[in-house]
Amino acid sequence: MLSAQYKMRGLALTFLAKKYFILEAGEKAPTVEELCQESKISQGTMQAAINILKEDGAISTRSRGHLGTFVEDVQPKRLLSYLKNQN
Repeated sequence: MLSAQYKMRGLALTFLAKKYFILEAGEKAPTVEELCQESKISQGTMQAAINILKEDGAISTRSRGHLGTFVEDVQPKRLLSYLKNQN
């Protein structure tokens, strides 16, 4: 069971790395719900993966309340490290 959770988190990290790689500072970030619908990954797993990317410094975002969440910074080299681990 635990290995399946790690596998899903890895899939979420790969998915997010691809998504954020093409975004630039100032762009609106997709919502967790939108990401989950597109990837078929649960909200909890997706949110955990987003937090990992933030903690790693690969992305930074800022919430603007009802306007949504916007990308502040993207570190392409850090995001690429998540894609290199893809099987």
